[in-house]
Amino acid sequence: DLSKKGKLSKEQKLLLSEGFLIETWVTTDFLERIAKDFELNVYRPGVGFNKIAEVALKFIVIPEIARRYGPKDEENTLEEEINNNYKNKGIDYIAELLGVDRSDLVKEIEEMLRSLLLGGFEESNGMSLGGHTLEKDGLLAAVVVSEAAIYAKKHDTNLARILVSLYCQYGYYATVNFPLVLDKVTGNTDKENIMDSLKIIAEAIDKKTLEEPIIVDGKRVVKVEFSNDPTVVIGPKDKGYKFIFEDGSFIITRPSGTEGKIRFYGQSKVDASYVNEENIDIVKEIAQATIIKLDEGFQELAVHQLLLKGNKALSEALSDNSKKSSAKLAKHYYEIAKAIFEGLEKIQSERRANLPKVIVEAINQRKSFIDSELVKIRMRVNICQKVLEEKEVSVSLKKLTEPYGLE
Repeated sequence: DLSKKGKLSKEQKLLLSEGFLIETWVTTDFLERIAKDFELNVYRPGVGFNKIAEVALKFIVIPEIARRYGPKDEENTLEEEINNNYKNKGIDYIAELLGVDRSDLVKEIEEMLRSLLLGGFEESNGMSLGGHTLEKDGLLAAVVVSEAAIYAKKHDTNLARILVSLYCQYGYYATVNFPLVLDKVTGNTDKENIMDSLKIIAEAIDKKTLEEPIIVDGKRVVKVEFSNDPTVVIGPKDKGYKFIFEDGSFIITRPSGTEGKIRFYGQSKVDASYVNEENIDIVKEIAQATIIKLDEGFQELAVHQLLLKGNKALSEALSDNSKKSSAKLAKHYYEIAKAIFEGLEKIQSERRANLPKVIVEAINQRKSFIDSELVKIRMRVNICQKVLEEKEVSVSLKKLTEPYGLE
């Protein structure tokens, strides 16, 4: 509106011509879709607002400082010099290097960010605006929402209607962020084991060497993106894999850095051509049910990898009954998988208690593999116990050969 009325400030004009938006790589694509429509450049750093701040400094502020203060007619090494030193020496070092007052430099950096950065956004609803603090600010978010509500009222509408109009223009994006909670004692080790297995699957999909496709809720994984790829995650490296399905939905698996958990971030999109004001509620239900089914199915697939590790150890034990250590290891994997599956089953049940009935009915159409996995685990724990007790065991090793996937 300000642009149409010719009332954009100098900073706002610069933002719309050369500006940036930063959001973590696990955050909804909805923001990026809107930002690119306004011709903003989008950076996707790793998880954590500190990563957003670091990218803002390294890729926006410091290049702009080098442009303003570096030599114009010779090789400009100022950007490299600042990047190599500012983390250890701080802003006082930059001010001294440039020959400017520290407080003046701070004001100039704030002005740069107001002109070049719309804001930073993360998946846990943290946000800040350019020129404000490079940390998430809930009070600022409340102020922005209040301003948007005032704008809506002046234009005889409301925030809900504005959101619907955005969905109609850009599509509807349903997201989830469900953690897979692991054992309190063995959680970190189990986290590493599962992530190692998912890495093998991701690399096999990427290299097209996986014998059988990974299918969840009838949808096939067709592509994988890796967090250590700078075209996927800019700035400091993150950990995780993005599994993209044939309909464009995706699941990102990422280990928690502080707890025995693996985060499963998911997104399902309904294209704008299928969205209108009359069907938006149905669209939301379909998209939300779709991504919850994919997320729950992928969590089951992840835990299934522990069962496969148990199968491998049990096969070694059965090949030589003297290998009691392999039987112990197999039993360990099976018991850990059993505990995680039982916890997952409880969480899925609790989740359904808080969802609308229509979405629950849609979610329940997906075949859960938890019960069948638990049956196999109980049988194989008994086999392990027989091996440990040196009792006779009669089982075909072929039965212990299973695919990575569950469908």
